[in-house]
Amino acid sequence: MAWTVPHYAPSEIDSAGKQLASNPRALSTQQFDILNNFRASHGFPLNTLQMRLRGRAHQIDRDAVVNQRLKRRQSIAAKLGKMGGLKLSKMQDVGGCRAVVQTAEQVDRLVALYKTGWARHTLTKENNYIMQPKASGYRSIHLVYTYHSDRSPVFNGTRVEIQFRSHLQHIWAMAVETVGKMTGHSLKSGLGAPDHLRFFELMSSYFAILEDKPTVPNTPSSIDELKDLIRCINNQVKIVETVELYTVVANIIGRSGPGLVDSLFLIDLNTESSQLDGKSFFRRDYSSMREQHEAAFEEYRRLEHKYSEDMNHDIVLVSAKDINTLRLAYPSYFGDMGTFIDLVRNLSDM
Repeated sequence: MAWTVPHYAPSEIDSAGKQLASNPRALSTQQFDILNNFRASHGFPLNTLQMRLRGRAHQIDRDAVVNQRLKRRQSIAAKLGKMGGLKLSKMQDVGGCRAVVQTAEQVDRLVALYKTGWARHTLTKENNYIMQPKASGYRSIHLVYTYHSDRSPVFNGTRVEIQFRSHLQHIWAMAVETVGKMTGHSLKSGLGAPDHLRFFELMSSYFAILEDKPTVPNTPSSIDELKDLIRCINNQVKIVETVELYTVVANIIGRSGPGLVDSLFLIDLNTESSQLDGKSFFRRDYSSMREQHEAAFEEYRRLEHKYSEDMNHDIVLVSAKDINTLRLAYPSYFGDMGTFIDLVRNLSDM
């Protein structure tokens, strides 16, 4: 079975994207097909870039965590709605992969290594949110590449976003995801209770000081002042205590095995019941990689359609080496926020 290839013109993709942003429930069958084909056609370029990222990340940090994902339909709709002038065919993070290394210094080394000696794919855009953190506190480096291959020209022009994070930057982002799931607000988009938003701005600056990097705009540069403010907010709204109570039951179907090239995991998190269900698709060689990708994406489409009007279900298709790597890459899906909680408690003796 071959990888999914693009079948539709940019004008058709943009028209379907416009409808998705304005009224997802009014999508026609053809528009569903267009959206799913466009997203699935990122699979081969994404896998190609992710494999290279994995090799280079492990040169810098042998324990680096590397994963990939296709953007959820809900997330695509939200981004198109937020950025009114954005056309779906030009969206740069429909396919994305990420490397998490231990330190910010390793992030810098990995990015430098990644950007040298590789002219095949074009570096289209770079955002350094470590040196210039977002107002929300988000810190990471993003590189967007435009895929090019003489052997697989049908995928040429496909954009893939690569994210580089340190361990501290990653656990901050996953904590934001966890509290966002608990409250039903997209904190990373600046939505939610002011105290929650401020807490994560301050925590990000605290982590930035530990990494000797620039702090978040409009936050103190004094570590003692940051500690006092973080303790004050937590005492008022009990963010850490609430995160501790958030436990998710993992029910990933399948098990790890020797000789696996990589695995795809289809995750269904029910935020109402805190139940996590999923299915793994193991990929032992290049041929099975293609077959499993198609099988996984078909099940992905089915679940998205099944829960299209149920906001309690968070469906995501991700790639990871095994279930343990999946937990490290997506601790928010497992309620596994112990590291973040310990850091907050230690900084202020809560």
